[in-house]
Amino acid sequence: LKDVAYERLKQAILSGRLHPGQPLPIQELAEKMEMSRTPVREAIRALEAEGLVDVFPSRGTFVSNLSVDDIRELFELREAIEGMAARLAALRRTEEDLRLLEQILEAVDNATGTEEIDRVKDAGAAFHRALARIAGNSRISAIREDVKLNIDRARLISYSSPDRGAEAVQEHHQILEAIRLGNAELAEQTMRKHLRISLQSALKLI
Repeated sequence: LKDVAYERLKQAILSGRLHPGQPLPIQELAEKMEMSRTPVREAIRALEAEGLVDVFPSRGTFVSNLSVDDIRELFELREAIEGMAARLAALRRTEEDLRLLEQILEAVDNATGTEEIDRVKDAGAAFHRALARIAGNSRISAIREDVKLNIDRARLISYSSPDRGAEAVQEHHQILEAIRLGNAELAEQTMRKHLRISLQSALKLI
């Protein structure tokens, strides 16, 4: 039951259904999920350890906020590690890797409108994960995993702009083209530019 409560609450936070700063009353959550307070309390503790929830003994439990500084720091970290991932991917990719990246992007090439934003967001996350793997550096993947949950939350804010999804798909194609050419310098710079644009998009929406 703790695992069920944890997954349901985590997905609600990452999808934006539970907003930053929103209260999380344990009794109410337990009733909605039809379970006792104990597994919900244990799930809250796990989410607190991951930085998704803030618990204040005298005030209650809340979805944690991502400040402007939090978002800026996350994107600066992404620019450093994912810029290098794109560089390495351009040097190490195989034809099979290129086909995988193409398939990820083709699935959302014609996505338009806000109803497609979840599909575009999921494809973007898959594209970045695949690049980290193709880079062939396990430490890059490990660092991304350490901050994955907050990266997902920052990405959700960035994709809240109605035009950002289509723009991001085009930027991913530009990154892919640099990797296909084996141009490590261009791949890194294109990835860095993509993440800077995403950062500015997120900051405008805070």
